Amino acid sequence: MVQATPATPHFTGNWAGSAMGYDLSNDAAALDWFAHLTPAQLAQVEFDYPAGNGAWTDSKCAVARLSGSTLVMDQPCWTNVTDIAPFSQGSGGPPSMSTSQPPARIQGARGFLTSGQWFLDSSTDTLYDGCTYDPTPTATPAR
Repeated sequence: MVQATPATPHFTGNWAGSAMGYDLSNDAAALDWFAHLTPAQLAQVEFDYPAGNGAWTDSKCAVARLSGSTLVMDQPCWTNVTDIAPFSQGSGGPPSMSTSQPPARIQGARGFLTSGQWFLDSSTDTLYDGCTYDPTPTATPAR
C-alpha cells in the first residue's frame, strides 16, 4: 500500500488540531497538496497514528474533506480517538490522543507512490504499482 511520512512531501507538520480535524493554515505545503486532491482522492487518504492512544494501539482515521484551510477528519473516527470518555481511562482503557498529534504516516494517496508500493484507486477501480507508475502529468500508467 502506498504510504509516506508527512516529511516526504515537505509538510512542516505545524497543524493546529481541533474537534473537526487540522487547521493547515500554518503549513503552506500541506494546504496546497491537499487542496489539489479531488473529493474522491481525499476520501481515500487515511492517517496512521501508531501508539496514538497509548502503547499497543495503532489508530487510523480517514480524511473527510478540505474546508477552507481545515482538513476535516472522518467522524466518528476522529472523536473516537481524540475524545475518549474519561471513565474508560479509569478502567484501564486507552487515553485520548491529542487533536494536535500529527500522523506518523499518510496512506492512500497516489502521489506518494514509489517502487515497491501499490495503490488502488477505488473511484476508478484502477490498480497502480510503483514499478510502472510515472507521476509526471503526461505519463500514462502501464497496465
